[in-house]
Amino acid sequence: MEKWLKWLWVGSIVVMIVQMAVSYSFLPERMATHFDLEGNPDGWSSRTSFVLLWVGLIVIINCWVPLTGKLMTKLPPGLTNLPNRDYWMSEPARREVAIGIVTSMMQGIFLGVNICFILLYQYTIDVNVDGSSDINMWVGIGFAVVVPVFFAFWGLNRLGKTE
Repeated sequence: MEKWLKWLWVGSIVVMIVQMAVSYSFLPERMATHFDLEGNPDGWSSRTSFVLLWVGLIVIINCWVPLTGKLMTKLPPGLTNLPNRDYWMSEPARREVAIGIVTSMMQGIFLGVNICFILLYQYTIDVNVDGSSDINMWVGIGFAVVVPVFFAFWGLNRLGKTE
């Protein structure tokens, strides 16, 4: 397992928690929470419901990283969809290596998603507090696409090799 990737992923979660804790007190009670493709607000909610939904998303999405490894240890090998599955699931030591690779891959994927969330949350704060934002929300969407795709291919490439 890639330790640096684990720490970046955990760090992104910490940034989201700090971001919410610091911003909550100065968010307006009624917030713009949905935006059209041009960045104009077109949906509203209360501050509390916005933050609770945000926390729920963070928890639900990021819980998949540790759950993936646990599922791979519990499920029969036939239910695991990996390149070269027979090789990786044939021995306990190889299975552990495969679980480490998949866990690292998931950490990288969700690091990209978390960066997107950090940027989109900041965009929402900026629009609600200042009325505008310097953050282009397409940058956040780009992180949500490019980084996860990179780490998915990275992990699949490592699993595609058998020695």
